Amino acid sequence: MALPLPERRGQLAAILTSIEDYCTRNPDSGLVEIRLTLFDRPTIEADAEQLQTAFLNLLLNAAQASASGGRIDVTVSSENGRCRVAIADTGPGIPAETRDKIFEPFFTTKHRGTGLGLPTARRVIERHHGTIEFACPPGGGTTVTVTLPVNAK
Repeated sequence: MALPLPERRGQLAAILTSIEDYCTRNPDSGLVEIRLTLFDRPTIEADAEQLQTAFLNLLLNAAQASASGGRIDVTVSSENGRCRVAIADTGPGIPAETRDKIFEPFFTTKHRGTGLGLPTARRVIERHHGTIEFACPPGGGTTVTVTLPVNAK
């Protein structure tokens, strides 16, 4: 199942919408509801294929962490020349003892995982002059927040 590629300079929303569509049709995602909320539609200069790979890794991780019937909320907003993409899942959260290792290549807690999804996502985001962070609230779940520069029109 191939993902359509948006133009190089374009809407981050188009990248996320194609990934949302892919994940909802992909049996590996389980029965997880994905809700995409676009407060803004920022224009970015990016390698669309690389960003698709990064966000796909993040969404598939969130889907795998959430049990069937779980939910992933993806929100896009922008402020002060930066856009913010928050991906929040309803899974159990990242165990405290593994949080320092999640961006290390080949570290995985999955039976079929390679340990390259999160390190790849981080590298792609940083190459686009962005940042990636995560938070695990005490009540469970994980929120991954990506910030990227927005192009002036």
